[in-house]
Amino acid sequence: MTVSEQGQAAFDYAKLTPAERSAYHHDPDGEASIRTAVTKWQQHIDDRVKAVSELDEGVKVALGRASVDSNKDAFGKGADETLSGFNAGAEGDLAKAMKPDESSVGTKPDSKTGVTVSGPKYGKEASVKAYADLFHETAQGSISEGDLKLSGSADIYGGARATANFGFTDQGLTSKAEASAGVRGLAEGRAEYGYVGQYGRAEGFAGIEGSVSAKATKEEVSVGAKGFLGAKGTLAGGTEAFGFGVGVNAEGWAGPGAEAWWGYKKDKETGVWKLGGDAGLSPLLGGKVGLEITIDPHKVSNAVGDAADALADLFD
Repeated sequence: MTVSEQGQAAFDYAKLTPAERSAYHHDPDGEASIRTAVTKWQQHIDDRVKAVSELDEGVKVALGRASVDSNKDAFGKGADETLSGFNAGAEGDLAKAMKPDESSVGTKPDSKTGVTVSGPKYGKEASVKAYADLFHETAQGSISEGDLKLSGSADIYGGARATANFGFTDQGLTSKAEASAGVRGLAEGRAEYGYVGQYGRAEGFAGIEGSVSAKATKEEVSVGAKGFLGAKGTLAGGTEAFGFGVGVNAEGWAGPGAEAWWGYKKDKETGVWKLGGDAGLSPLLGGKVGLEITIDPHKVSNAVGDAADALADLFD
């Protein structure tokens, strides 16, 4: 693996011998194992960065408290000659010194409701989030037979959320505010044979939602806005070949709303780049249409490698 200055893990193809590289190209499960390994190591790194960031924030809280004049030695009862003292009640246990105030708002990781607030640190965004999750279930699976691979996933969520975040770091500018309440579900299926495949996706939502966003980073440039009240359903499909894909989507809306989005972005889990946009309008009944173009660098690289191997075999 290689790790960039921004902490992004990637498979190091340069370390492979020609024989190893050829073996990966011709192994149907080779790319899947690489993606699994990259995801595992990325999570490993992210967890460590998160732990250090949280510890750093805790030390910041402890130092902030220590610098507040606590007035514990008022009227000459303390160790100094002032009416109040710096760090008059010093705490030697860092864990206790970092403990949040009883009045601070927050929740445990497994809570279903809560409010969280965080400031920008180590390239992270400042954010505010309020949520009330009623339920959230996810399922996925896949089967392979030679070069043929079938996979599918499903997700359903119900609840309410409101978030706002902003960040301006070495990665770029990110800003977004959104709120939604209701039930949404998604089901997706994919069929791939070698470097050629097709996919289909269906989504549904009932409730109210609104958002505005703008991003300009190394991995995403996009702008968008939407507002909707009612119910809507989405159908999307597309085809892929040798790492390049083209897809379309269409939604039917029952309720007032408007939406527009354009940009390109990189999926952090799969490494796939997506370029596209969509627009929708509904006074009472209406909908939305959109286009998406995808590029999978790993599949493109493998396809080129296989083509080179095939050409070499032909000359041999």
